[in-house]
Amino acid sequence: MEEPYWIKAGRLEQEGRLEEALKLYLEGCEHEEDLMIAAISLLSAARCAMKLGRVEEAIKLFREAGKRYEDFAQLSEKSSPNMAKWAYGMASRCYQLAGDAERSLDLLKRSGVMD
Repeated sequence: MEEPYWIKAGRLEQEGRLEEALKLYLEGCEHEEDLMIAAISLLSAARCAMKLGRVEEAIKLFREAGKRYEDFAQLSEKSSPNMAKWAYGMASRCYQLAGDAERSLDLLKRSGVMD
């Protein structure tokens, strides 16, 4: 069985090969059916973009990661409320990193942190 792309990308990132890691995170995300893995990959790609000094690209990726976490949270609400809360919290953090304080706060409330 072939190693998952996100494991390869993580290794590249640890080795400081940020450009290659960023590309692999995004490439793999295009084919990923699991929303949580896709969200984690986008967040990781955003982190690489920030380290490379590509702030605008990172903001876009943080926003997209937030959207995927939010989608995952909505799908998880009935089957796994705790997972949904975690995902809303992650979505909130991603939107915060993207500079969208209003959306971040809204999702933080949905995560239950502010109850």
